[in-house]
Amino acid sequence: MATPTVVIVPGSFAPSKHYRVFTDSLERHGINSRIIDTPSVGKRGNLPPATMSDDADEITNVVSKLLDEGKEVVLMTHSYGGIPGTQSLSKLSRKARKAEGKQGGVDKIIYLASVVLQPGVSNLDAFGSALPDFLDLKDDYMTLDPKGHATHTFSDLPFDEAFELAKQMPEHSTPSFREPLTYPGYNDVEVHYVVCEQDQIIPPQFQRAMIEGVKASSGREVTVHSFDSGHVPTVSQPDNVSKTSAALALPTLCSKDLCKNLILEVLRCIFKIIDRDGGVIVSNFLSPELLKESMAAIEPHFSDRKLYTSTSTHDELREDFFPKGSQRVYGLLAKMPEQIVKIMRLPVWQGIMAHYLNDEFSSYTGDKLVPQKSGYVLASTAALRLVPGAKPQPLHRATAVIPGSHFWGADRIPTLEECTYAEMEPGSALFTLGSTYHAAGENKCDRSDPDALRTLFACFAQRDYYRLDQDEVLSTPIEIARTLPDDILRLAGYYKAVSGVGYVEDHQNPVEFMQKEENGIGKFGPVSDKLMV
Repeated sequence: MATPTVVIVPGSFAPSKHYRVFTDSLERHGINSRIIDTPSVGKRGNLPPATMSDDADEITNVVSKLLDEGKEVVLMTHSYGGIPGTQSLSKLSRKARKAEGKQGGVDKIIYLASVVLQPGVSNLDAFGSALPDFLDLKDDYMTLDPKGHATHTFSDLPFDEAFELAKQMPEHSTPSFREPLTYPGYNDVEVHYVVCEQDQIIPPQFQRAMIEGVKASSGREVTVHSFDSGHVPTVSQPDNVSKTSAALALPTLCSKDLCKNLILEVLRCIFKIIDRDGGVIVSNFLSPELLKESMAAIEPHFSDRKLYTSTSTHDELREDFFPKGSQRVYGLLAKMPEQIVKIMRLPVWQGIMAHYLNDEFSSYTGDKLVPQKSGYVLASTAALRLVPGAKPQPLHRATAVIPGSHFWGADRIPTLEECTYAEMEPGSALFTLGSTYHAAGENKCDRSDPDALRTLFACFAQRDYYRLDQDEVLSTPIEIARTLPDDILRLAGYYKAVSGVGYVEDHQNPVEFMQKEENGIGKFGPVSDKLMV
């Protein structure tokens, strides 16, 4: 199966060339793309001004050809393009094509700061009273004043660059703004919405209101993403948008086998970087939804904790090992089990742990050489919160890293000047080897802003025959442990490791002593033998 093709539906007044820098970036991320030349943009000789339906028909024509060729397609719309993009799903969704006896179909739409309407509502109905002053609305075509347009539409670009782009934008058909949506295509597909937080054309509160409308109509959740950008991040932040688009385009469209192949390819890249540098940052490791869940789950535990001021409970560590003003919560499997289970089941987390921690060896039992296979277990889990102005940790053996230090001997002293600071977006993860020097970075936000908190989640693993950093079995109340799935119990140390390490009583698995009435809850092989997709 080929990689998916992202079909981009431009916004109003927008020529397709404005999206080329974005599609070039998509191509560098291995994603094919097509840009729709929407008929409503510009004049068409003697033809009447195009309608929204004309735009939807053009989308249908282009995408249908791709689908008929057996290609997978993700529809991505921008601004006004959300209206004809939604309308086109009446013929392009997998549901619609199946009804016509056709193979394939669009399974996913990505709305980028898009207009997403309810049936019976037009663009003018929704925004007519809020049209900007720099737009001149006439019967057949609308025009823009480049100066005002540049300032607001391309608000996050230097004015000279924004003005050049604004001058390239032709008229736009007025009838396309007057025609209402007739089909709620978002009800038939997986929906993602990218909110542009600094948007001066469709303010973010309007974008979120439209998201709520989609949720109410479809009865399903909308996956929401966020960019700190103006209205056109495909121009101001093309690489960021392409990375997100590539990540969104790949998983749902591919078959299970292709998904595994893609994950394995990603893991191979990750292993190469870790082998070289001792660590790697993985962007978008946690979805916005899982990150939001995790933050909500941990918040009550932070609320009950005092700010750190002393080393009284961990005398073995240096006085400044934990920054003053920090908070720490341990044993997350007990405190936020649902979210930790999801994190531990992520293929990237499992793949990295299995690659570096699984081991195969042989040892003699009598005169027989017996093959052995060890696995990995959860070493410790914690959440760390730094208040504004909190200082960094001293370097030790995690968001400050010395690349390549995993090759050093014990005689070399690490220095701060050698650090690379991992400044990560929300949801990103830093993976390091235990032998790589690392430390928690500081919170550089001003102390006058009490809400500028920096929160980190740590989920460490180690080989299963070593003594654990944190004893998850003792840290997790038995009533919670009884609710955990079998694969997670295995990773938390409730099963024996290689050669029976970790047994209870007559060489039994600890898990066999959790049940009130039944003896044991099932056997299984090492969870790392197969990725969970």
